[in-house]
Order: sequence, then C-alpha cells, then structure tokens
Amino acid sequence: KSIASDSFNINQKINKIFGSSRYVYKADVDITLKDGKISKKIIGRNKNELITMDNELIKISEILDIDFSE
Repeated sequence: KSIASDSFNINQKINKIFGSSRYVYKADVDITLKDGKISKKIIGRNKNELITMDNELIKISEILDIDFSE
C-alpha cells in the first residue's frame, strides 16, 4: 500500500467527519498517530493540519487513522 493512497484515505475520512450530520461546530474524534491513540475535539482544518478546540494543530500527514469517538 502506498503512502499516497494512505494519505488520500485519511483525507477522505476527515472530509467524511466534517461532512457528517454529527459535526455541528466540533467533532469528538479518536486519532491514531504513530506514537499512539489520542482523543480530541476538532473544530476545523487547513490544508495540512486539523485544528482542535484547544488550538492545537495536528499534522494530517502524521495521522494513521481517524474516526468519531464512541
């Protein structure tokens, strides 16, 4: 599996979250990074990063998986 297809899939997942009826102005998500799994409230994105409620920036290129929190 190529890195390009992985990042394409992550972008698809991110777009699906922001397009979901569950996303109003924020979304509770679980993000898998190479260092482990984190739970965050995301409120937006720019070209390369997700923006959290705490104004943290998470590089999309470092995300291995993302989904709504249970």
